[in-house]
Amino acid sequence: MTYPNFERTFKALTGNKPFPWQKALYQHFASGNLPALCNISTGLGKTSLVAVWLIALAHDPDKVPRHLVYVVNRRTVVDQTTDEVEKYRCNLQVAGLDGKLRELCAIDLQNHDSPLAVSTLRGQFADNREWSADPCRPAVIVGTVDMIGSRLLFCGDGCGFIEAALIDMCYTVSWGYITTIDKRWTHSSRGWPARPYLDLRAYTRRARRRTAVIIPCPLLSGRDSATIQGVWIARRIKAMLRIVIGLLIGLLSITALAHGVPKPEPRPPGESPAEKTRKALEQVHSVNLEGLTLTAAVHALSEMTKVQLLLDRTAVTNRGIEPDEQPVTLKLSNVKLRSILLALCGQFNLSFVIEQDLIVLTDEPTAVERQVRQRVSVDFDQVPLDKALRQLGRETACNLVLDPRQAAKAKEPISLTLEDVPLEVAVRLMAELVGLRSVRLANVLFVTTKENAAELRAEEPAGSAVPPFRPGIIFD
Repeated sequence: MTYPNFERTFKALTGNKPFPWQKALYQHFASGNLPALCNISTGLGKTSLVAVWLIALAHDPDKVPRHLVYVVNRRTVVDQTTDEVEKYRCNLQVAGLDGKLRELCAIDLQNHDSPLAVSTLRGQFADNREWSADPCRPAVIVGTVDMIGSRLLFCGDGCGFIEAALIDMCYTVSWGYITTIDKRWTHSSRGWPARPYLDLRAYTRRARRRTAVIIPCPLLSGRDSATIQGVWIARRIKAMLRIVIGLLIGLLSITALAHGVPKPEPRPPGESPAEKTRKALEQVHSVNLEGLTLTAAVHALSEMTKVQLLLDRTAVTNRGIEPDEQPVTLKLSNVKLRSILLALCGQFNLSFVIEQDLIVLTDEPTAVERQVRQRVSVDFDQVPLDKALRQLGRETACNLVLDPRQAAKAKEPISLTLEDVPLEVAVRLMAELVGLRSVRLANVLFVTTKENAAELRAEEPAGSAVPPFRPGIIFD
């Protein structure tokens, strides 16, 4: 697997671009050469080792262990790691790993079951035994030293010899959270039973004073170490600037309150990722995609325009189209990217939708559903409804229309704070706060009176409802 593909898959899985050390670690996994130590400073994503392992397992299953045991010493860290792994599991289809991991399972899974088993072993939590039901199924086991150690010694609660002796394990110990007694135990049990074993180590404060900001890691070349060193310095400078700015803002606020100065109006927010993507659609390009398959054409167009394009293979396959075989006939000169995508999608009766900094190619019903059900977070404090809808529409690239006959309601201020909710739900709650109602008309959310909304819903033809959402996956 080449670096560009790894970076794309890693970002789809975690939401972030990989650091150089994560790329180097992937190469070690893919070659079957698991290093004994990975010395990485705090804050550079040691937990993402799970994502690197998943990608390597999906593409090189013969060289990578099927199970990964992540050992830490604190219950809080166990819960945090489990939440992060659950996020990876939800993004398997988006990253294009679901099918490949499903092929590794010996027992057939239901369609709603994930091919990745996740088990948490810590006090107050019982083992769900997902990891032991199918020894061939990829699994991540997160636990404390006591819980994992007792099973290695065949004395865990409800643990049998078969479970404790499961082969193909990769033990990962997060060294920054292991105490002196636990380190002695891990060293004494490292050789029995024999398993691949990797230390994730973070510097102590004494080591940081002695080595300043140098981050020696056997997985990094000199050039990559310099890159990580620069990231380390930048993050700490950014943290200090935030503290200074926070103190200044607090001081200014106290001074303003003391003198009775009214609170200044907030500055308009900068361009959102969706706005930048929408502007990219207006850029002019010349393309020649003749003879390429649909997958190759999307990949070539993404590389040419520097815009991230995702192909919903599920929707394309359900239409009877094989994206790796179906040829594309498209050659255009000096046209906007929007027109290029319309022409490309038109050949296969597809559509496209903007999702933050991505453009997803899928069928029309799924495109509408993805757009109005995309996850958003809002924080409005006494903001007029019309202004709030305009801001949310810019941030999501979605058509949010307010009935012009409701001019008085449009100026009423609203206060609403939501985290990670569907766009359609956020708009409905915003409308409810001023006594209005939202209704979906194709890819438009129209805010009007409750009577008008009910009448518009009644006029929709039968069978026009959008089918359930099917998540797309990244092209590979």
